Amino acid sequence: YVYANNSQGVTSKKVEFSVNLSRVNILYNEYNDSKIKGNSTDFREFSYEDLQQLKGIILENTLFGKISFLEVINLTADATPEDNIIDIDSYVNISFNRIEINATGLPNFNKSATLFLYNLTFSNPRILRDGSPCNETICVFESYSDGTLRFNVTGFSVYSAEETPLEVSQPTPSGSGGGGGKKRIRSFTVFPEDIKVSLKQGETKREFLEIENTGNEELLMKISVSDIENLVKISKSSFTLGQNSKEKITLDFIAPENSRPDIYLGRVLIKPVLYESLEKEVLIAVNILPKIVRFSISLSLEERVVRPGDNLIADISVYNLEEAVSNATLSYFIKDFDNRTILFQKEQIVFGKTKVLTKKFRLPENTSKGKYVFYVRINYDSQSVGTAEVFYVEEKGLFETYSVYILLAIALIMLLIVIIVLLMEYELHHKRRKKRR
Repeated sequence: YVYANNSQGVTSKKVEFSVNLSRVNILYNEYNDSKIKGNSTDFREFSYEDLQQLKGIILENTLFGKISFLEVINLTADATPEDNIIDIDSYVNISFNRIEINATGLPNFNKSATLFLYNLTFSNPRILRDGSPCNETICVFESYSDGTLRFNVTGFSVYSAEETPLEVSQPTPSGSGGGGGKKRIRSFTVFPEDIKVSLKQGETKREFLEIENTGNEELLMKISVSDIENLVKISKSSFTLGQNSKEKITLDFIAPENSRPDIYLGRVLIKPVLYESLEKEVLIAVNILPKIVRFSISLSLEERVVRPGDNLIADISVYNLEEAVSNATLSYFIKDFDNRTILFQKEQIVFGKTKVLTKKFRLPENTSKGKYVFYVRINYDSQSVGTAEVFYVEEKGLFETYSVYILLAIALIMLLIVIIVLLMEYELHHKRRKKRR
């Protein structure tokens, strides 16, 4: 209603309008409700028309980094515009020393941008794209100061950084033979260190591993899949990796039509045949969803590095894509990559179109160091839908581990010092009295 008045009286006019909440659904909880969202763009401030030509989009995680886009982006033009869902949480990853956008899921975000990596500890970092030094035609270094690396990119993949290697001459062994030679170095790297994939029943997705020989000896490599052999097919099981060479391995993830929606954990094992002690593993989390999804879940962890006894804090948003729901069950799991359940909880919730939750889960004091998966699943009627995030548990410091004993020892030492001081004062006082007599 609009009202106006003057000396002639009051007039009013009524205008009716409607709001279509299902026209677009942007899943960006990690860059919206999170306490670490920083200067991330709040897409709720813009109309549907604005979202189709948005300038200056920023996605930030104040702990790890920031993306500042340099071009106009049409948010609604993702890989599946017909579903009216823009899933930024699933296709954008800003974590420690890693900024990634899945250009297959979000082709509209495959634009030029300025990237910031926070809290790095390198002296002289260089920029990596998909684990390899980035070409200057794609990555342009701008600055590095106080642990923050700033650079421009022309499009998206996975960006990270590493210390710029120094040229080191190989030692020449001493001996009467007079001959010389390089010291044998057998080493290799694998990128990435873990992979998280979500796919529907009957769907397939492709990821890649890059294996690089960082030593000076040719290696015969062997690759195998553990625990999830029926879900992952590798392009080759063995190959020769020459000096200073790389090999790109294709991983095809396949969710059978009759597979049960759940989280499946496993490993890809990579090792030189003659030097099996050098084996490395890539941790794999496969989240299988129903073919027809009635719910969507967004999950973000406020901290991805925690310690035993600390709280793991999760921000969870559940979206109903159909009619309102009266009751549903939310289940929470923390698992290691041997598929052992470290923690399990569940609760009944009542919600309509959307439910937003912040949950705290205290890790057991005896939780071992390593990578874990937090998995949340909603069950309603006969459907089960879940989502997962990987986090890392680090060891407690010596003081934290033995804090009670250390504090007790300090207290005993202080008490002993007080007793010694009192005894010394008593002895001194006794001598003075004796002297006076």
